[in-house]
Amino acid sequence: MPGITEEWKLHSSDINLNYNIRIFEFGHKMKTWRAGRKVHSLPFQVGESEFSLAIYPNGDCKENRGNISVFLRNRNDWDIRVACEFSVGTMSFKLFEQIGSKSSHGWPKYCDHD
Repeated sequence: MPGITEEWKLHSSDINLNYNIRIFEFGHKMKTWRAGRKVHSLPFQVGESEFSLAIYPNGDCKENRGNISVFLRNRNDWDIRVACEFSVGTMSFKLFEQIGSKSSHGWPKYCDHD
């Protein structure tokens, strides 16, 4: 059975990474998936640190239904300061935050379905 994503990365240096994820039939998932159901990226490395993405096509919880939720997960045993940019279509948001070990940070209402 084929996967639901296509993922690729472009390294520009040891501490910079352009990570891309394409979710097949995303529009259908936005309309039919329950809130809280997510797509996980494969784990990826930036320097010595490991991360993953969690994308909720119909929100991460009932209160955020009708929105796309996006989170960056710190998969490490240490806190880390990140500077990153997320883009979906023409929308982009920048994140400059410290993320605790084994924690996530992102946008519960990254963009609405309209």
